[in-house]
Amino acid sequence: MKRFILGVGWFSIINFLLSGISSFIVGAIAGFGTANTAEGAQAGAVAAAVFQQQYGGILLLVAVIVAIAGTMTGILPYTKKEIHVSDN
Repeated sequence: MKRFILGVGWFSIINFLLSGISSFIVGAIAGFGTANTAEGAQAGAVAAAVFQQQYGGILLLVAVIVAIAGTMTGILPYTKKEIHVSDN
């Protein structure tokens, strides 16, 4: 149960980072060529929204796959399978 909860937490973190970083990059590229800051911010916001509409599902799927694989294999922090040694 502990690994499942940690896996859900890792999914949330991975999804947040993937969406945030990709939107930041797309928005920065779109707003780079504008004449002033307000136009750049507006262009960046629109580009990031369009990007999330088009590729948000793919990013979500990638986050799910990475979280499941990382949790099941124990690669993600605190998700290694606990080994209990019996006292016999």
